[in-house]
Amino acid sequence: MIRFLAWRTGRALLTVLLVLAGCFGAIRMTGSPVDLLYGDGATPEQIVELEREWGLDQPLLQQFGTYLRNIARGEFGGECGGTTESGEAGGHRPSPARARSRRRTAALAGVTDRLVQVGGE
Repeated sequence: MIRFLAWRTGRALLTVLLVLAGCFGAIRMTGSPVDLLYGDGATPEQIVELEREWGLDQPLLQQFGTYLRNIARGEFGGECGGTTESGEAGGHRPSPARARSRRRTAALAGVTDRLVQVGGE
């Protein structure tokens, strides 16, 4: 019985790790978070500063380790750069690329939700 539980636990942990790796890869395939946030409106100094602050200047494997560590701690981050009273992120207008990314994410979430509903029927 203990062997069975250990086997199932190991498989569950592997599944979670693979799902997290897939999520990390999908996030990184959408482009740089800095580009999505600012688009063409960021200065090179802003880009370098944000990449350093968010750890995007680190190797990809180290970024993945940080991602896993933050998830294990329950630190899922906040709004990138905060918002001003006018609702603009980081004191800048959200870029059109960021708006497109949000629409694609919402559409993907809707499709995924529908597939789960159909699969559960």
